[in-house]
Amino acid sequence: MRGKEFQRVKAALLSELDVTLQKCCHQRLKDVVNDLQIHHAGIKPDASPDEVFAVFLKSGVLKTMTGTPIVRMRESLERLKTGTFGLCASCGRNIPAAYLEKYPTATRCASCDRQAQKLMRPANNGIAAKSDIN
Repeated sequence: MRGKEFQRVKAALLSELDVTLQKCCHQRLKDVVNDLQIHHAGIKPDASPDEVFAVFLKSGVLKTMTGTPIVRMRESLERLKTGTFGLCASCGRNIPAAYLEKYPTATRCASCDRQAQKLMRPANNGIAAKSDIN
């Protein structure tokens, strides 16, 4: 992923973090960052996405929170830290930036995600579909 694309993806991830915090914790990202400023003097009000992500990881603020959206966000920040963010967990190829902008916490590319969704669909419980009868 190139520089500008990666910055757009990080901005999308930051936006997703804000939405996730609002849904799960009833707090806006700006308020959480302000609270973190008190405990971690290194973060500024106009901090870059990288600085915000680093402080979130360092503070462990997401480690105490539960729920699927929070876990996915925490995992995304960890992947940023380890350099595996944007790599498909199934096939290992790069996930396109446009896909990550739309789904910032994605761990698989669209192709692998579709394949995984097919595998997760419930079976017909032995009932033949109309198209199977003809």
